[in-house]
Amino acid sequence: MKTKKVASLLLFLGIGFLGFAQQNLDEKNKLQISGPLFESIIQTKSEVICNGKAKFIKIDFAEKDILSYTPNSTFVKFENNGIWVQPIENTTYKIIYQSNDGLIKTLKIETELEFVTARFSVNPSIGTAPFGIEIFNESENAVSYKWDLGTELSDEISPRVLYNEPGIHEIKLIAKGALGCEDVSIKKDIQVFEEGEFFIPNAFTPNFDGRNETFFVIPKNIKEFSCLVYNQHGDLVNTLSSKEESWDGYFNGYPAPSGSYIYKIQYTNLADEIKKIIGAVELRR
Repeated sequence: MKTKKVASLLLFLGIGFLGFAQQNLDEKNKLQISGPLFESIIQTKSEVICNGKAKFIKIDFAEKDILSYTPNSTFVKFENNGIWVQPIENTTYKIIYQSNDGLIKTLKIETELEFVTARFSVNPSIGTAPFGIEIFNESENAVSYKWDLGTELSDEISPRVLYNEPGIHEIKLIAKGALGCEDVSIKKDIQVFEEGEFFIPNAFTPNFDGRNETFFVIPKNIKEFSCLVYNQHGDLVNTLSSKEESWDGYFNGYPAPSGSYIYKIQYTNLADEIKKIIGAVELRR
């Protein structure tokens, strides 16, 4: 009886596989059939396909043992002890094969697609230390998050972070879906600068003795600045805009009197932030 079944099966040899495996199987005179000639043993396994990518699925039989498979449109290729598939929707693949013991078996692979997108934005992305930023999580179809903020880790949905050290910092997000699929988003251009500062004398003595003759300011970590000096009556007596400039204590061609003078500095730091400083300097004669 067993001999008759085998003989019946051999009558259909030579048709070959469809799709990408067709040529390989034609050479071996294999058969592509629409269904088993008799009831087969059915095995089922489930697989999650992440973000529409091709996935390798391990099988416990060789390509030469396959009698048929459906659908063939989203099979990518056979490879050693497995297959590559890339479905565009939830799909059940059915592979009919003959096992080593001569039995006809069916492997059903049920695939479920999950699409997860990791995405975020930050505001602001450039500043001076200590620099705090707010992160806006814009991920899609995710249920959990892992953040590497450069200085700390977080599993919050939208964490906040404070950078105390200057430099370029990287933020990495791994977003995970309900079925386990993950996606990664990385932002590398978080720039933190040292805050701008000035060296400003609190007094000067324009008395021609060669010491502390002028008033000046020396900037550090500053792109540009403007320093306006006023007397006690509110008159603008001098303007400085570089470290090479200074005030010699003269106003309208005459020595300005001793006393306190107000300076107002507006500057732009390396983070393009505009800031102001107000102070006083003592003129002594």
